[in-house]
Amino acid sequence: MTVKEYQSGARVLESAESELLPDNVNVPGCPPGHMPYTLQPIRRNAKMICFHSIWNPFGGYGNVKKMLEGKSTEEIKIRAYGWAERLEGKAFPKFNENVHVVPQEKVPESGTRYCSVDPAGSKNWFIKWYLVDNLNRVFLYREWPPRQQYGEWALPSDKADGKPGPAQTGLGLSLVSYKKLILKEEDGEEIHRRIIDSRFGGAEVPSAKSGMTPIIMLEQDDLDEEGNEIVPGMVFFPAPGGQIEDGIQGINDMLDYDESKPVSMMNCPRYYISEACEQSIYAYAEYTGLDGLKGALKDVIDPDRYMFKDGIHHFDPVAFAATGGDAPDF
Repeated sequence: MTVKEYQSGARVLESAESELLPDNVNVPGCPPGHMPYTLQPIRRNAKMICFHSIWNPFGGYGNVKKMLEGKSTEEIKIRAYGWAERLEGKAFPKFNENVHVVPQEKVPESGTRYCSVDPAGSKNWFIKWYLVDNLNRVFLYREWPPRQQYGEWALPSDKADGKPGPAQTGLGLSLVSYKKLILKEEDGEEIHRRIIDSRFGGAEVPSAKSGMTPIIMLEQDDLDEEGNEIVPGMVFFPAPGGQIEDGIQGINDMLDYDESKPVSMMNCPRYYISEACEQSIYAYAEYTGLDGLKGALKDVIDPDRYMFKDGIHHFDPVAFAATGGDAPDF
């Protein structure tokens, strides 16, 4: 494996002070003025160690410091701290697994639930479920297909956003089968709103009667030959359109916090990802957008773009409940 393949999606475990880069957040996951020391790659049976020049008693650290005077930050990271910086910029520079990723048991049990779907033709759909708590914090708590069962959605490669992984291989599911899958995953959860890519959802289905679209077909009850319900209808709203860049900015707004200060109730992101959602964690660590519409990681990001642009909020049913009183006199 290459250095890039090990470093892709790696999480910082330990960091150390970086004398030559003292002020800024040099690598996501490190405090200001630190550089990574040990990292956990996606491969759980591997570890990465970055050797800092200052620790080498025979390396002449004083000469290294002098040599690096006036050099670029990139060169200092490589030569003084053993850190190979990616040349292509990441779409989500504030994403920090130590901040944005939470244990599954830390996801609140109650809140307003949403579902967002990025469908595909020959590939599997990518589906996400969110919960918004009463502080309007958003938790991604489930995704399909999960890496633990279907493998990686994308794998490292020489392309900026990787190459397709085994989880993209289509299972040949029909609309009815996807409805069954969604209902099984939700297991009785009350979903406030579901959205789906508007281009797919609003496209006329050639094999169906005139005017039928996937959104209409998903909403219909599916019956057997005797008229008994097989799968109930499922309402989906078309996701808002717009430029991909606008959606990326919306996600970055949700991830934003001041990295130079401790995380607190006054300084924290609004978007969190359960540790169970490994496809999304990898995508947020690695996605650049440079591969455009064909990027292997784009499908994992799209449901979030749809959802945050559509609007996702905590909904208190008690606040909107009807109260007693006289009927208006018209």
